[in-house]
Amino acid sequence: LPGCRKELRRQGTSRSIVFDSMRFSVDYEYLRNKGFTMWRIEAPLDVRVARLQSRGQEFHPELDSVHPAEIELDLYEADYIIVNSNVSIKTLYQMVEKGLAADVG
Repeated sequence: LPGCRKELRRQGTSRSIVFDSMRFSVDYEYLRNKGFTMWRIEAPLDVRVARLQSRGQEFHPELDSVHPAEIELDLYEADYIIVNSNVSIKTLYQMVEKGLAADVG
């Protein structure tokens, strides 16, 4: 988040900015207070594990899925939620476009 804060100070919030790795409440509060729209991208655990394994990443659900970086924001409000579960990339893009249109409109 320090890089994001530096960029916000440099550019302000007149441009669209995506912060794609919000993990902790301090990040959420900072960005929410700056007027960001909060999106949550969700996928079932089995889908996430399969995707990580296909990229050669290790993920141990019994440990990693309960890590604070994975769950701290679970109960925080999101303005828009996308469920990314076994959808094509085209469908995922359509969901993002729909959310952007709703946010702007």
